[in-house]
Amino acid sequence: MNAAPKKPHLPKEDIKVIIRPKDGFNTAGYSVAQIGDCILRATGLKPEEVVKDSIRINERQNIVVVSTPVLERADKYCAMKDFRMGDRTYEVTAYMTAPEDTSKGIIRGIPDYDTPEDIEKSLVNERNPGILHAKRMGRTNHAIIVFQGTYVPRYVYYRSCEYRCVLYKKQYETCYACGGLGHRSDVCPQPQVKRCRGCGSAEPTADHRCEPKCLLCSRDHPTGDRKCKARFKTPYLVKKRQWERKPQENASSERRTENEKRVDDTAAASSGPRARSKSTSRTGNTPMQKEGGQAGSGHPGLFEVSWADTVSGGRAKVEAAPSNANTETNKELAQIKQMLMQLTKDNAKLRDEINALKEENARLKSAGKVTTHVAQIAEVTGEIIESGEEETVPTKRRAIEVDPDCSEKRTHRPESKTKRLQEELELRMEEDKKGLEKKMEDMFGQMTKLMQQQFATMQQQIQQQLGTMQARVGELEAKLSMAVSLPTRGSQASSCGPIKTTAKPYSRPAVTETTEIAGKP
Repeated sequence: MNAAPKKPHLPKEDIKVIIRPKDGFNTAGYSVAQIGDCILRATGLKPEEVVKDSIRINERQNIVVVSTPVLERADKYCAMKDFRMGDRTYEVTAYMTAPEDTSKGIIRGIPDYDTPEDIEKSLVNERNPGILHAKRMGRTNHAIIVFQGTYVPRYVYYRSCEYRCVLYKKQYETCYACGGLGHRSDVCPQPQVKRCRGCGSAEPTADHRCEPKCLLCSRDHPTGDRKCKARFKTPYLVKKRQWERKPQENASSERRTENEKRVDDTAAASSGPRARSKSTSRTGNTPMQKEGGQAGSGHPGLFEVSWADTVSGGRAKVEAAPSNANTETNKELAQIKQMLMQLTKDNAKLRDEINALKEENARLKSAGKVTTHVAQIAEVTGEIIESGEEETVPTKRRAIEVDPDCSEKRTHRPESKTKRLQEELELRMEEDKKGLEKKMEDMFGQMTKLMQQQFATMQQQIQQQLGTMQARVGELEAKLSMAVSLPTRGSQASSCGPIKTTAKPYSRPAVTETTEIAGKP
């Protein structure tokens, strides 16, 4: 059986109004159009006025949800006290819900004598800038607070007093009338059906045997009891954070799996020489050598991103360079660290094996001495028995003589084998060490080569700039020499502008010159 398709989301900007019908009204027994017409008649609104409004029925909770973009119409919906369906009038309770971009918190221990206005004034003030609304939860001393945004602070101020604030967790609605889940008893569609809240038996008698079983956690207590740990719903904020965190966790788990796989490959490559046959190790071939002739740890493509590009910042010159090259470099460094750690562990294991072989060698040596001593005792015993045969019964068998040379050869066999294994292990460790040293030398060689190239390029650029500056200085000197030589050429002096002289610019002319101009003798 296919499930019904999920209903579309209501507009986020709209105001949502919850209408809770009472007196046994069953929303599942009527169509949405019938219930909508009853609401319009009760509010006095016309169909052409509510074209942009949306009316939806929640049959599980037995409520009606109205979404409207206009505050005036939302106030009219909230002012409803009852509506008429057929020949019967049903009492209703309507209220506006908090906007979608808000969050809820709870404080406990407010005074019992505070009115709703006192609670509103005590919380909605300058000390609590993020609070939009606050009200008491039923008849308890708890207050539910609506915050702007998705952040719930840990503490709020209630008339200058600090109160611990926790995230609001909605409970699963349990009906005390019919014992069902999803709605409360005030909106129960079947209030005439009586069921035991503990065991769920219909029309229970006063003396019936009740074995309570919770419908939420299946434990031996009434459904929705205070001690039930499953009665709280997961807040939407927590679900949203889990949804946002899930892709990141998946990505991190994939990276972790990738790194573990690379470490396993490194460990397998580093432990590969120990798994090879003795004939292979005697040939002198390096088991950790790559196909290209370069020693490595068995990790393919570990140095595909060169250290030269990392140091010089020349990644922009490569056409296929990724934007997250720094991240890849960090990954490569982490892989190298993991390789070094793995090699260190392998070296420690090899040291332990060598120590164990040394102990075994010492034990075998001591055992060889004991065997030789036993052989000598057996030889002496044989001589005694042989000498005694001449005097006693000749039918007794002679003791078996043990050849000291044979016993000594047998004693030296495990010793030579242990020595050979020790030499092979030392040879492999030396090869691993040489391979690692070669890697480091290659890396530092690449870095040194790149730095030398950079220095050469910088030196060439500096020389070019110096040549350009020298040419410019030569041009300036030539112009300056021309400017200095122009006043001495006579007729060309007028074309080079003012020239500095030693005479004062405003000195009076000589007397002779003045008389000549005036025409006096």
